Amino acid sequence: MRRRIVSYMDALLVGMVLGLIFVTFVHAAPLHQRGKVQTNGVTIAYEIYGPTDRETVLLVGGTAMQLIDWDPTFCSDLVDHGYRVIVFDNRDIGLSTNFESAGEPDFGAVVKAATTRKPSPLPYTLYDMAADTVGLMDALHIEKAHVAGASMGGIIAQIVATKYPNRTLSLTSMMAPDGKP
Repeated sequence: MRRRIVSYMDALLVGMVLGLIFVTFVHAAPLHQRGKVQTNGVTIAYEIYGPTDRETVLLVGGTAMQLIDWDPTFCSDLVDHGYRVIVFDNRDIGLSTNFESAGEPDFGAVVKAATTRKPSPLPYTLYDMAADTVGLMDALHIEKAHVAGASMGGIIAQIVATKYPNRTLSLTSMMAPDGKP
């Protein structure tokens, strides 16, 4: 019994040390600014890595992806390669405005609206989320950015690039369809 307790204690100690190492690596990217802005009727939470005098890479998260989900090593590598990196929580996730009071979407009604070309019965659309992205750029005084998104964030990035081409230096759309945004 005593040997089993010692092995549990050893495992706990090893777990704590590994946890500290993980936290050190997670926060390895040089965070310069964290905050929230008001835009398009919502609050958007963001974090910025790297100096302000560099071209900006704006990373747009996918469904249920928070700003903390972007790999810090990836952000740090971008900074090391001469970019300023901004990650943010889209509306309805993380520290940004959420719409819990709107309830679960009625997907049948959404499909019906789409097939009859009527307005969607949703509290917001991907176009609103693209406007939030550009609004974040406005609030942070960023004229143009490299816009990169993953999954739903890739679709939002496509909308930013097509609807606001004068604000987009480049587009990277990862794991997203190339449909008509």
